[in-house]
Amino acid sequence: MPEIVERFPLRGYHFSYDAFKESNVDIKLIHKLRQDHRLISCSCHSVEDLKAAKEITDYQFISPLFDSISKTGYKAGIDLHELSRFLAEHNTATFGLGGMDEQTIHHLKNTGLSGAVVLGIIWKQFAEDADVKKAVQRYILLRETIAQVAQ
Repeated sequence: MPEIVERFPLRGYHFSYDAFKESNVDIKLIHKLRQDHRLISCSCHSVEDLKAAKEITDYQFISPLFDSISKTGYKAGIDLHELSRFLAEHNTATFGLGGMDEQTIHHLKNTGLSGAVVLGIIWKQFAEDADVKKAVQRYILLRETIAQVAQ
């Protein structure tokens, strides 16, 4: 088991998808995490990745759904219609990320995603201006937008 999981009372462990490719996942580690009642998550970059990861993980992240705000050149790569079809057919907790802002978040309404992860819209501007008040305002606006979309 990775040292950090053994050393601290963490609730789970997050794998990169590379750990699952070509059977590189450590089955002993998976069994140990399960025995210790720890959650397992994974980063996925296609619906095909989700298909494989859902068998082993408790939840997955899929990205990039939209062009990244914080990573220059990291372009949208997920077909939202294909993702919606997959999630409608499989009971799996999946969270979307990549390029989330007040406009793009509306496109997620009927996808079946369990939630959205927002990073760049809050922190990229903060890195430039270090204005905590504006970062909190961006968060509140996104939270309100997500609540509207969820209705």
